[in-house]
Amino acid sequence: MKVLFSALCLLLPMLVTAQNQKIIDSLNRQLPNITSDHRRIEIYNSIAWQYRRANLEKNQHYAQKALRLAEKVDFTEGKVESYYAIGAGFMESQSYEKALTLYGRVLHISKKVKYLLGEAKGYNGLGALYQYQKNYPKSIKYYQKSLKIKQQIGNLDEIFNTYYNIGNAYWRWEKLDSAATYIHKSIQIALQLNHQSKAADSYDILALIKVDQGKIDEAFGYYDHAISMSEGSGNDAQTALLYNDKGYLYQKTREFKKALQSHNQALTLYQKIKYLRGYARVYSSIGRLYWRQAKYNEAIEYYHKALQIYTQLNRQTDIAKVYDNIGLIYSNQALYKKALDYHHLSLNIKLKLNNKHLLARSYWYIGLVYKDKNEYEKARKYYFKIIAMEDELDDEMTIAQINYSLGITYWYNGNYPKALDYYQKALSTYKKNNHIKEIAKCYEAIGIIHAQQQDYPLAMEFLLKSAKFRERLKNKNSLIYCYNNIGNLYEDNNDYRLAGIFFQKALKLSKLTNNSQGLADTYLNLGHLEVEKKNFPQAIVYFSKVKKMNHIDISARLQNKIYWGIACYYLGNLTQALALINEGMEAARKQHRLSLVKIAAKTQAKVYKALGNYKKAYQSYQVFKEASDSLHNVGVTRKIALLQAKHAFNKEKDSIQRVQTHEKALLNAKIIQKDLTNRLQYRTLLSVSLGLLVTLLFAFYTNKSRRVKQQLNNILINQQQELRYKNEVLEVSKEEITAQRDMLEEQKQVLSLYKDRTGQSFRAARRIQKAFLPTKECLFSIFSDFFVLYLPKDVVSGDFYWATEVNNTKVMVVGDCTGHGVPGAFTTMIAHKLLDQIINVEQMASPATILNKMQQVFQQKLMDDKNRYVDIGLDAAVLTIESNSSQVVQVTFAGARQSLNYILPQNNKIHCIRGTRKSIGGMRLKKREFANHQMLLPKGSLLYMGSDGFADQNNKASERFGTDRLLRILEKHHQLPMKRQKNKLMNILFKYMVGVEQRDDILWIGVKL
Repeated sequence: MKVLFSALCLLLPMLVTAQNQKIIDSLNRQLPNITSDHRRIEIYNSIAWQYRRANLEKNQHYAQKALRLAEKVDFTEGKVESYYAIGAGFMESQSYEKALTLYGRVLHISKKVKYLLGEAKGYNGLGALYQYQKNYPKSIKYYQKSLKIKQQIGNLDEIFNTYYNIGNAYWRWEKLDSAATYIHKSIQIALQLNHQSKAADSYDILALIKVDQGKIDEAFGYYDHAISMSEGSGNDAQTALLYNDKGYLYQKTREFKKALQSHNQALTLYQKIKYLRGYARVYSSIGRLYWRQAKYNEAIEYYHKALQIYTQLNRQTDIAKVYDNIGLIYSNQALYKKALDYHHLSLNIKLKLNNKHLLARSYWYIGLVYKDKNEYEKARKYYFKIIAMEDELDDEMTIAQINYSLGITYWYNGNYPKALDYYQKALSTYKKNNHIKEIAKCYEAIGIIHAQQQDYPLAMEFLLKSAKFRERLKNKNSLIYCYNNIGNLYEDNNDYRLAGIFFQKALKLSKLTNNSQGLADTYLNLGHLEVEKKNFPQAIVYFSKVKKMNHIDISARLQNKIYWGIACYYLGNLTQALALINEGMEAARKQHRLSLVKIAAKTQAKVYKALGNYKKAYQSYQVFKEASDSLHNVGVTRKIALLQAKHAFNKEKDSIQRVQTHEKALLNAKIIQKDLTNRLQYRTLLSVSLGLLVTLLFAFYTNKSRRVKQQLNNILINQQQELRYKNEVLEVSKEEITAQRDMLEEQKQVLSLYKDRTGQSFRAARRIQKAFLPTKECLFSIFSDFFVLYLPKDVVSGDFYWATEVNNTKVMVVGDCTGHGVPGAFTTMIAHKLLDQIINVEQMASPATILNKMQQVFQQKLMDDKNRYVDIGLDAAVLTIESNSSQVVQVTFAGARQSLNYILPQNNKIHCIRGTRKSIGGMRLKKREFANHQMLLPKGSLLYMGSDGFADQNNKASERFGTDRLLRILEKHHQLPMKRQKNKLMNILFKYMVGVEQRDDILWIGVKL
């Protein structure tokens, strides 16, 4: 790889893809022969548009040439298109104010001359501009205005673009259902236009939507559709991008080998078209791949490869991004000085670019490093720099993220009121924009603070809210962290049973997602729980599992050593305990983890005491005391910060109260002055009256209260008896409900386990079945030109194909087993086994003989324990091909309810040979043999065989596709290459079945002689 990279760097910088360069070269070749000024303006604008992302200077050069000529000949539409291309160039280079001015000019001119398409483009440009700035409501508002005009015009290409843009904006806004709706609309138009490249773009974004919805299998399916269509259109740059995106999805599912394979496929295509920026993109992706696996040296190596290319291409924004990624990797390793060096390199570039959004990102990264270093004041300094840019950024989501980060720093400082204040600010913004993932994160943070304030009921309320939102997102990795936090909270409350249940939930998800860090954290929690329960042997089992794991962070490793050492001490294994405690404490000191140093030192002192080394025991105790004092000081600092916060609040409250008190004093003075004049004359009268009144009331009250008291006592006795009875009933009901709830919870867990096991079994079955099918390499070794269209309805399929070559005779079998899914799949395995025995072992090569033999075996073997036939079977077509001469091929066919279709080279008509009208399997009262059909066909003839799934597929109107229509399509497109024929069939099928599910397994095979 290093040698290859050095060679690639000798190439001239390629600022546009090969695909775009072909378009630019073609347009430039047309210019010398153009006599029409209008046409010349259109070509200049088209070239400017192609350069909008890659080269701002050339974008402006060609657009300005078009603009000058358009003004000279007074061509208004040409001027509009020029301003639109210039605006796009500025937008892509993140000069948003300039882009806004130009899109406004596009709108003004277009409305003035009633140029509808120009007006639609102006609104589209504004939509894209606000989308780049993450203002999604405004973005969608302008896209909708653009769409309305384009629908009025009826321009399908432009309608496709706007549907795609709206779907993309909704996706970035996390409105996933709306996003999917618009992307499906764009796919329908792309298929209607037969534009494979556009359809591939839409399938790409649809795959990303499915990832965010947690539907990973569907996402992989859409990537396969996208890649197939992109390859069919011959767009290598797009195909490379899709392979790279698919690699990121494999990274997300932690299938790292497959991820690397996809990234390398992307790299091969970029090398083919000599697109240097593409190499850098893939190198960055591979760097990210190694970063995810905690292979930091390899990750940095690939980021430096990307950096070298971006430097060669002078891609300053991309260079800054790579610096930031390297900085984050060093931060993960607690190499904070190196991390800051790289983040400052990135910051210097962004300061020169004067891009506020990029600057905000750098300030955030630097703040994160200082936060990890426990230098919270410095972290806040950089976060407040971003808050000061709020008006310029006009991005409330970024501000919400910074408020959340500020909350974290105040939490670590122990200033809980301020932490809660900033978390609530972030939560308010996320709720307003319905960002479920971020809402869950805020609820979790607020819950943890309440837990540290020992308000456990409120803490649990927020943590369970967070879990509920994460379950809605189906984000398994974030649920692992959430379940562990809930388990820790129950453990702090000494509820070990519930703590264990949530730790086991986290463990199950960690294994399911292959999340090594989540698995390590959960094993640590389970081990710590067993230590608390005094079950030290089981604790060591969990700790030993963590020790064997790779790709986990430093913190998990040092905690594992310390708690493992504690368990060993209590089991009496003092030597191992001391070794583990010493290692753990040294690492904890380097990481400035005082709480872990305290725990380790305390146990270390106990171990030395047990070993009789009192001097070292005393030294360890001193370390323990120092750590305790330091933590006490931190606690005091936190209390001071808390008191300061409360004092500031009370001070503000007191200032308001002082103003209110002063106003009340003035009013009271006036009232008192007035009252004093009247009070004296009424005092005597009031005293006498009051005395008489009190005497009368006392006598009346004493008499009445005696009677009321007796009545109340009687009522109270009755109520107490009734209440005692109701309490007994409620207690019984409560016990019943609790028992039912526990039983339902257990059943739910069992069902969930069975579901996961079933899913794993199905996936394993799919891999096994796929391994039985001939590989592409195997088919290429037998047939020089062919296609296979294989679309299972379920995870496994009841359709299969089989091929081999025996004694210079090529054999192809296509089978459609009874049913689909699991029953059909089992039958395919039986059929594979029979075909191997009959053809490869017994050397039978006559199609009719092969079918008759299969029928005989099915009738002999497929009987149940009561000698009744099992009602399974299959329809099959068997084909043999033998070359008689250089120009003629002998084809022999036999079918069990299957046909062979063929087209001769000089004849455009499709012919059909029907097989015997009986299936293989089941009981037949009347014996009927299968028959051969022999033909001599010229080379270049086309043969087609397949199952009935394609013809039986219905559309929204419940109409079958039909065999006649399928044969007409094959007849119409038979002159295309075999791969293109397959793509045509797929496109027509997908367009026909939009909005409905696949009805049956689909298999069609074409072979060219």
